Amino acid sequence: MIEDVFKTSYKYESWKRLLTVLFPNADFYNTPIQSVDKTLAKHSIVKSISEFGSAKLVDGKLIRFYDVGLEKGKSVNKNRVGLRNVIHTELNPGDTDALFAVYHVEDETDWRLTFISKSIYWDKDFVEHINITHPKRFTYVLGANETVRTAVSQFETLTEKKVDLKSLINAFSVEKLNREFFTLYKSQYEKFFRYLVEHEGFRAILLDKSKIQIDDQEKPLRDFTKKLLGRIVFLYFLQKKGWMGCPAGLTDWQNGDKQFLLNLFTNFEEKDRFLSICLSELFFNTLNRRAEFFKFTGTRVPYLNGGLFEPDEPKASRTIDFPVSYFEKLFDFFSEYNFTIDENSPDDHEVGIDPEMLGHIFENLLDDNKGNGTFYTPKEIVQYMTQESLIQYLETHLGKNEAIAQFIRYGQKGDEKVRHNFIRDNAKKIEELLDNVKICDPAIGSGAFPMGMLHEIFKAKLSLDWTLDRVEVKKNIIQKSIYGVDLDSGAIDIARLRFWLALIVDEDEPHPLPNLDFKIMQGNSLLEKFEGIDLSKIHEGQLYNVELKDAQIDMFSGRSKKKVSQTLSFERIEDLMNSYYGADNPDLKKDLHQRIDKHVLDHIHFTLEEHKTELIKDSKKYIKNISTKVASLKTAEQKLAFQNDSRDAKNLKNLNLNLDQINQKEIELFRLSQSSDRPFFLWHLFFKEVFDQGGFDILIGNPPYINANALKKMYGSVRYDELKSGYKTAKGTIDIYILFYELGINILKEGGVLSYINPNRYLSASYGEELRRFIYDTTQLISLADYSGIKVFKEASTYPVVTILQKSSDQQESPIAIRHFNSL
Repeated sequence: MIEDVFKTSYKYESWKRLLTVLFPNADFYNTPIQSVDKTLAKHSIVKSISEFGSAKLVDGKLIRFYDVGLEKGKSVNKNRVGLRNVIHTELNPGDTDALFAVYHVEDETDWRLTFISKSIYWDKDFVEHINITHPKRFTYVLGANETVRTAVSQFETLTEKKVDLKSLINAFSVEKLNREFFTLYKSQYEKFFRYLVEHEGFRAILLDKSKIQIDDQEKPLRDFTKKLLGRIVFLYFLQKKGWMGCPAGLTDWQNGDKQFLLNLFTNFEEKDRFLSICLSELFFNTLNRRAEFFKFTGTRVPYLNGGLFEPDEPKASRTIDFPVSYFEKLFDFFSEYNFTIDENSPDDHEVGIDPEMLGHIFENLLDDNKGNGTFYTPKEIVQYMTQESLIQYLETHLGKNEAIAQFIRYGQKGDEKVRHNFIRDNAKKIEELLDNVKICDPAIGSGAFPMGMLHEIFKAKLSLDWTLDRVEVKKNIIQKSIYGVDLDSGAIDIARLRFWLALIVDEDEPHPLPNLDFKIMQGNSLLEKFEGIDLSKIHEGQLYNVELKDAQIDMFSGRSKKKVSQTLSFERIEDLMNSYYGADNPDLKKDLHQRIDKHVLDHIHFTLEEHKTELIKDSKKYIKNISTKVASLKTAEQKLAFQNDSRDAKNLKNLNLNLDQINQKEIELFRLSQSSDRPFFLWHLFFKEVFDQGGFDILIGNPPYINANALKKMYGSVRYDELKSGYKTAKGTIDIYILFYELGINILKEGGVLSYINPNRYLSASYGEELRRFIYDTTQLISLADYSGIKVFKEASTYPVVTILQKSSDQQESPIAIRHFNSL
């Protein structure tokens, strides 16, 4: 019965019969109560709202039943924020404790079933929280086009027992679904990865033989598997949108195949070459280019210029294939789940696999992430940190006022009938501040914090003006406000993916994705230098003139040159970057990226050449001095002693050692030129527009936790010392998050806000002494939120604390908010 109701279009009488099974004492009204009010902006998309019944639960709580009919042309898969506000104030704990609301459109197959609870909330561990003032919403999207296995299974458990509020929450559990999906996804990942390891030919293509440890050698195999499955998951989100397999010859993007990948595999004849022929054509020659249609289906798919579908390297990796059964079982697995494009928030959950799962997969699944100190931050903490940071940012510019906190946390603008309404009076200024804020996560991982910022700013701007174009609002936030850096290029791929999905959720047709390559970037946040060469001034347009003699070889071309004169100018790089931001042709984009990167590598190369030229010049001087002096000495013993032990001889020896080091650095630079990953990050070049305005307004994140011993093993002793040398707080046996504090404060503008979650040990441990002094000297501590009583990260016991501070050269005595949390 349940599947018959959930797997078809909405029918009022069928839904009532199911409610009778779930709630035998349900009271259905003879005349439903109509409550639509077309004078309200929030009801503009609504045709009818009727309360048609209620039921007492076994715990004494009261649940009411609502039916919401939407106007023709509206979609239950879009307007999520708008639908949320249709029924917003109907919950009054003690009178009405929960709601079931069905949203539907006449003659449409899909419908939404939303459960809303305000008086009580059960967290992911089913711990009860009383007096929650902000409603929590949980939703299933149902209908003929949807996968309803989870909804059917969960509701079947409700029919087997007497229903209370806790069991209703459990029936809509997103956390339970995510754990199940993650476990099964992991087994799929392991199977594909092990096949590459055990296949001698494919292993040879990908294995990194330059590494010593077997785990390091096999990292490219893990990366290949990760990217392949990531691409497929991304396309599951895209096909849910209905944009995959749209009919050729039309201009609109409707009637796409929502089972595109499964049908593609089913109908492809050479299944044993599904990856190397079919998916390669889809990934690299169709999604990555402006193609009229996909040649294996004759249908249209969108052009995605984001980078996820750039051709794999080495080229031989495009010949890799997997057994037919692997893809059969993978698609069977994915087909069991409902994919939803819109990311959940702590207050609004759609029961399905949302893009945040990409982050969970990346940061919690892969073995190669376990040693780098990264842990996925629960969204409840992300929301707390993003909201508190925005509140502090706005209060810095507008003055402290409780109305700001209510506005950011709940979207409330206060009583708009009063003469002096703070939010209304400052709406224009608030909008300007939200438009201009510059936010960075220096260890972005898969993008949890910037995604949280996008959600909060988007919510605030729509609270000010519901008429704004949602796509343009999100696009402007992403392009103008969000920045991020991470050492792991895989993390960067996932972060960009989530932002792209956040954009397309509100789109009616696909458009080229904004280029985020110079907004969310790979690199080592903590190093703005390479092999001791300072790169922090490259943005100032320094000029270099370097001559390469006959005997020297140009390291990038491999050709001998008589003489090369090169001038590096930042303006030229800036022109290239401006062109790159607007490029949507993949070949042009690739060329511009390579030219920008070559400018940076040339800067390093020319600096090394200058150092080498000076060293050679000095060594010639010492050689001449030694030769002159030796010629004046009479005995062989005197000559030999001077050649070995004199000050000039020792200086010459040191010069030669330095020359050897430069030669080694040039070899390392050449290796670097063959890779896309960078062991440094040029903050002042790539984010120049931010530093022209003094720095970032908000630094937010969960920097990695790696102790001194692990750091030495990771970097080696020499580079570990080089890393520490750039930081005042790097005294003793540090943890790497200490350096992220100093970095964050340094790249904030005056008055900027820093919000980090990290172990609380820095507050008392000896290795945190220099950091505590640095914080005291350069900032105003705003608040500390203690989460040490909660197992925040399942992977480790870290006793975390959220620290929020404000950069200030004028320290003043002020109260510090101390908060203790016993639950999320």
